Amino acid sequence: MNGLETDNPTVAFALRTLQKWAQDGPEPFARAFVENPPTWEDLEPLLSPLLEPFPPPLTGVRDPIELAGPDSRFVRVAGVKVHYTQALPKEGLRPGSPALVLLHGFNGCTFSWRHVMQPLADAVGGRVIAFDRPPFGLSERPGTWSDGKNPYSASYAVNLTTDLTRALGLGRYVLVGHSAGAPIAAAACGQSDRCKGLVLVAPAVSLPKNSEGTPNNRDDKKDSNKNAAASEQSPEEEERQWPMPADNFGQILRIAYTSAIIRVPGVGI
Repeated sequence: MNGLETDNPTVAFALRTLQKWAQDGPEPFARAFVENPPTWEDLEPLLSPLLEPFPPPLTGVRDPIELAGPDSRFVRVAGVKVHYTQALPKEGLRPGSPALVLLHGFNGCTFSWRHVMQPLADAVGGRVIAFDRPPFGLSERPGTWSDGKNPYSASYAVNLTTDLTRALGLGRYVLVGHSAGAPIAAAACGQSDRCKGLVLVAPAVSLPKNSEGTPNNRDDKKDSNKNAAASEQSPEEEERQWPMPADNFGQILRIAYTSAIIRVPGVGI
């Protein structure tokens, strides 16, 4: 590890600590923190997301329209300007073919689907649409909102998906969700009779577990109703939990880790 260098203070601190651990073994690991305590500069990238959920506005940024590609389109849906791209079958639309609406995962965008949109359109014979869910990609990222409609909440993403299908005039469509986009697609599929199918690709979903630590049976209506009732939250309750439920500290740390790692020169995401 002696040859590793970085300008990121958090990564540098971690490397120093791991080097100490490698030299002395795991037993003196706690002593390494005492002998080599972190400074605020070391920890700031990890702690700042916990202290300030919203970073200050960036300066000198370019308008998303300037960064958009030739196939980019924008439409205002549910108060947010949404960026999307579309592919049409080369041989023309086939009557009765549903559209495909693609939902990317965490930290993804329409770019995630660039290699499959045209082949899907040709195979299905219908429109294939991918869009950026806020705050990802080139879609608008509001810093304030009203009426308790948090544009970064899961419920908003679900409603945004359905509203987008209406705004684009989709009569029949199939939702395709990848990773973190899968639970959004699954919830949105149940909102409209126009949704005729659901495809989940490497879905980031989990089943509620019983006291024995195994997933509940889907036929257990009592547990299902209990879980459904527990998941219903008022806009005020959801607002207080932004950017995530207060009891899920692990997700907060993952966001902090992401914030720290993208500051490493030459890495990024």
